[in-house]
Amino acid sequence: MNQAGDGFPVDNGTYNLLQALVSKLEAIEAYGRYQQDEGGQIFGQLISQERQQAEQLLNALRQRLGSGVGISEREKTLVGS
Repeated sequence: MNQAGDGFPVDNGTYNLLQALVSKLEAIEAYGRYQQDEGGQIFGQLISQERQQAEQLLNALRQRLGSGVGISEREKTLVGS
């Protein structure tokens, strides 16, 4: 497991949350395009579900970063934490 400070600005858990959030946001964008093309209600439902999950990930990420968990000492110094 990568830990913050081992040459990485964030630890593995924080990185995973970031990547999962990026994936959700990309899915929302794609479903929006599909909904415009097809006009299908299914894509609207999927967008709603993905948004809820993205909000959960964002809250977890904010909590993790706000507590300083997963951030290297160097990065804390750079951002003034």
